[in-house]
Amino acid sequence: MLNEAFAIELHDFIEPSGIEYWLFGHHHQNIADFKIGSTKMITNQLGYVKYKEYAGFDVGKTIEI
Repeated sequence: MLNEAFAIELHDFIEPSGIEYWLFGHHHQNIADFKIGSTKMITNQLGYVKYKEYAGFDVGKTIEI
């Protein structure tokens, strides 16, 4: 179940924006980087360690601007 207080659909804003990177979070899990238009979507969630939500967390993840 998705709580609307923590989510908003911004595809129509992001796609034409020309923004190079969009860093997002607060969902406690990691997914592979992907693109909306030319914008690279990036996340690196630690999540709750006690619930083992840290799968895929990369302590050394960086982006170069």
